[in-house]
Amino acid sequence: MKNLVWTRAWKCVAFCAVLIVVCGCGLIPIPGGTIAKSPPLSWDVKKVLLMEESQAGVPATAYPTIKDTKRISIDDKGEIKELWVVDRKGQAINYIVTFTPAGQGVWQFRVVPEERPVESKP
Repeated sequence: MKNLVWTRAWKCVAFCAVLIVVCGCGLIPIPGGTIAKSPPLSWDVKKVLLMEESQAGVPATAYPTIKDTKRISIDDKGEIKELWVVDRKGQAINYIVTFTPAGQGVWQFRVVPEERPVESKP
């Protein structure tokens, strides 16, 4: 009986550790002037960036590191375009993230890779 309790305790500890690592990735602050400061929105954008990076041949285990974000434009309807710079093995890769207001504080967004890579500064 005592071994069973310890086994369950270790499983709980392992589960909590995995949960902290997985969920914590969305809680890492994003640098720059993005509107995606809330953890749910930033997590969703990072998931799409992860899919874009995997399509570019980056292993799925390499979580994208956001180096910077900059607001590009805001139009009359409230659509916001931002430049997100992702570190891909020392090379800065630009993505255009467009946020569209969907009402009641909700944002829809799309992520499009910019055509040319930008040299990373050390």
